[in-house]
Amino acid sequence: MNHNIGKIILVFALLLGVVAPSWAATGGCEESSVAIIQVFQVGIRLNQRFKKSVGESNHEEYLRLRTKTENYTKDKLLPCMRSAAHILGRKNDPPLEKAILRVAISFSNSANEEIPNILGEIFGNNPDAIINTIHGLPMPERKVAIGLLKFGWANVEKEFPHNVAVDRRKILRQINK
Repeated sequence: MNHNIGKIILVFALLLGVVAPSWAATGGCEESSVAIIQVFQVGIRLNQRFKKSVGESNHEEYLRLRTKTENYTKDKLLPCMRSAAHILGRKNDPPLEKAILRVAISFSNSANEEIPNILGEIFGNNPDAIINTIHGLPMPERKVAIGLLKFGWANVEKEFPHNVAVDRRKILRQINK
C-alpha cells in the first residue's frame, strides 16, 4: 500500500514540475482562447461600470469599483493578456485578436502601460494579428487602437531585432493611409 502512495506522490511531483512552470509563465491564465475571452469580457464590463461611476455622487461606489477594477486587471486581465500575446505571437486567432483590442480600447482610460505594450509585443511577433483586426474596427475605435499600438510599439521596439523594428515602423506608417 505504501509503495502505491509513493508512486502516486512521484507522479504528482513530476506532473507538477511539468505543468506548474507553463502555468506560471502565463500568470495562471489558461491558454484557451475561449477562457481568455471570457476573462476579457468580465474585465470590460467591470471597467465600463467603473468609468460610469467617475464623477457620480456616490464616492464610495467609485472607490469600490476602482479597487475592484485595479485588482481584476492585475490578478486576471493582465495575465490573460500575456497568454493571449503568447498565442497571437504564434498564430492568428480572429476572435482573440478582436477581444484583446476591445480590452485595450476599453482600458484606454487607464494609466497602465502594460496593456498597450502587450499590443506592441503582439505586433512585433505577428503584425497581421493586430493590423487586420484594427482595419475591421469602426473609425473612432480604430483611431484609439492605432494610438495604443503606436505607444506600445514605441515601448517594446528595442526588444526586437533591428530588421523587425524597421519592418514594423514601415507598417505603422502605412496604417493611417
